[in-house]
Amino acid sequence: MDVMREAIESLEFVEPWARPANREPLERELKAELSAGHPLYGATVQALAFKFDVDDVLFLIDGTPSRLASVHLTWSGRREADPRWPTTRFFDSVETFREAMLADHQEYVSDPDSGGGAPTRAGS
Repeated sequence: MDVMREAIESLEFVEPWARPANREPLERELKAELSAGHPLYGATVQALAFKFDVDDVLFLIDGTPSRLASVHLTWSGRREADPRWPTTRFFDSVETFREAMLADHQEYVSDPDSGGGAPTRAGS
């Protein structure tokens, strides 16, 4: 197992990120949506996590310098005509993704409309 794969496998995801129970539907949807010209077209990927408050999925990409990508799936079930879709954000390291995940977590728990708003005390 390579260093990045080991680091991401040991990463503890925080809300709104979580490990998928089944990676296949996420990987299948990505493959269905990608068109020639998209940076992930033809790449071998593995779904690692999903952001359950939006349609973002973290993928490990084999054979590329930026080995992690957060992809905002459209859930169209078909190839997107514009290779800019689905939108993709690359991360050069697990630590860079971790920083973004923690920022997502702060936003998630501080937003009362997210369902993850700051905890309240009983009786208050």
